[in-house]
Amino acid sequence: MGIGRLSALFGLVLAAVLTGCSSSSPGAPTAEPAPLPPDQIVFTVSSGPGYSPTIMFPLQSPAIAIYGDGRILQMGPRENYDLPGDYSVTTVDPAAVARFVGDAEAGGLISESTDAGHPQITDHGNTTFTLHGEGEQSTLSVYAYSSDFDGGLTDDQKMVRARLRDLVDGARSLADGHPSTDFIPEQVGVFELDTGGDPPATTRWPGPAPAGFLTGRSKIYGVERCGVLRGPDAAQVYWAALTNRGADWLIDGATRILVVNPLPVGTVSCDAAA
Repeated sequence: MGIGRLSALFGLVLAAVLTGCSSSSPGAPTAEPAPLPPDQIVFTVSSGPGYSPTIMFPLQSPAIAIYGDGRILQMGPRENYDLPGDYSVTTVDPAAVARFVGDAEAGGLISESTDAGHPQITDHGNTTFTLHGEGEQSTLSVYAYSSDFDGGLTDDQKMVRARLRDLVDGARSLADGHPSTDFIPEQVGVFELDTGGDPPATTRWPGPAPAGFLTGRSKIYGVERCGVLRGPDAAQVYWAALTNRGADWLIDGATRILVVNPLPVGTVSCDAAA
């Protein structure tokens, strides 16, 4: 075989290899990511309370939560720590969500092995990031996440935190330009705390009798018992809870503290009764 024919053959083989191994060459189509399960929460950012009043523990819920079907829930400004998160919901193209999650997974930032540092301060909470695309859910917990506490960290740790803030900005920007509506929860978690010596309640409990659904137990600090409400009952108690500071309710002439959480995820769970 002549040198010219060998050179031509080598060129064809090389071209075939490059074509098979690369989809990023100019003009090559970019494959769309596979759709994610519609009801799967694919991204959340949630901050824990640190050293705080007991009521804040069962009230933990994400500042932002994104579902596979394109729903983006964002908590409004939280002026009072003893009220549930007030959410709005925006629906975007599920493909945009899948691309965001795919890019985030490829970046490898949300992982237990990521070193975000540990500022030398006390009594602050952790901010937890979760990512759940096509694979297993990955989680990263960051202590004292605010940029106010970046001093004393290494340059690499500061870079990690800066990348996390960019990721959150990217998640929120998915909703830009899309209309939002008030969130109507399909279900809520209800967590009962010890009443203690609080003054008598004046707001009547708007939901069903607690004995019928407070049948679970929770590992959340300070919670006596817990349960789940669904459908119209869930929406009704949530809307009432948004203006009832302290979660004191008048039930059968007695005061009881029932904390309503519209989006109990992560460590805020209620185990069914045995």
